[in-house]
Amino acid sequence: MSSSPASSSSREAPPTPVPSQPPQQQKQDPPHRAKCYLIIYNISKKPNVRSLLLLAAAFGCTKVFVAGQKKFDFDPDGTDLPGQLRHHVRSGDMEIVKFDKLEECIAHIKSIGTVVENDGTCTTEAAAIQNTTRT
Repeated sequence: MSSSPASSSSREAPPTPVPSQPPQQQKQDPPHRAKCYLIIYNISKKPNVRSLLLLAAAFGCTKVFVAGQKKFDFDPDGTDLPGQLRHHVRSGDMEIVKFDKLEECIAHIKSIGTVVENDGTCTTEAAAIQNTTRT
């Protein structure tokens, strides 16, 4: 039995182009994956930040935006990042982007084409996370 070219090509995944970008540019989300982001806003206790990062990895988040956190060391060679996540950050599977203020974070998220339903005018951290992560 012979297969038609259309049926054999529909089973193959489309080739992923290799981007020619400088290393300082952000890694693009793979086209076959849904975008999943997490915003961490003003969470000060290191165990809570670690837990949120581990949950982000478990849910397949490709980017974690951090606003207002000044004490946590997000460097994969540092002491604060959980050991399980160091490879994800080094390889670019999870990118951590830091901002001083939530407004800067929201402006960046809008600039990458993600819709922000609540422009950070909410009063609680939980509401900011809930409302700004919907796409």
